[in-house]
Amino acid sequence: MNYEDWNEFYLRICAEFRYDPSMDAKAAELLSTLLKGCRIFDYRNIAGRMCLITGPKLDPERDDHPGSYDWTVVADSALPAYYSTYGRPGIIFTDLDGDVDLIKRCNREGTVCVIHAHGDNMDKIREHVPDFRSNVIGTCQSAPFGNLLNFGGFTDGDRAAFFMDTMGFDTIDLIGFDFETPVLKKGQDPEQKRKKLQWARELLRYLSEKRGVDFREGYRIRI
Repeated sequence: MNYEDWNEFYLRICAEFRYDPSMDAKAAELLSTLLKGCRIFDYRNIAGRMCLITGPKLDPERDDHPGSYDWTVVADSALPAYYSTYGRPGIIFTDLDGDVDLIKRCNREGTVCVIHAHGDNMDKIREHVPDFRSNVIGTCQSAPFGNLLNFGGFTDGDRAAFFMDTMGFDTIDLIGFDFETPVLKKGQDPEQKRKKLQWARELLRYLSEKRGVDFREGYRIRI
């Protein structure tokens, strides 16, 4: 998704959740500055035909082995379950509200970490981003600039899907995403999380239609 198309969704999201775009821009500036001390991963090296994106309701007993995909991508809420079964993934999408110690461990072992900036996570950006030295990509919700990208998406999972679509993957499989019954992190408001998941559903449906694929919900969603 190009930024002009994304901005239409973004403005609606800001209105619904009462987000202040200027705070998103400040978070982006902060992340951009801190990433200047890192070796940025060239996102153009993320290429292939099939990718797998895993969500927080990952069930290893139901899944094909990730090795059948060119790239495996994990939303940070799914990382502990994924790591305990399969080891480190190829890519983690995170706004640093998951198991940050495990995220950093995977990054040291070679995982690409796509770190997202928004107005509510500046403290986490300040605390944790200096610990990442390489294999990092920065993203933001506001207008992209410099070393930050924005290919669209709102939650970790749908952001990953838009990213991989931009990379040209023919098949994007998402597993373990439940848009009705959220998996809550400590301190999260259940109703707000449900609203975010409704946006994730709408955005994935939009992406699926753009790709010419019927959007069918289930444990495995192929777009």
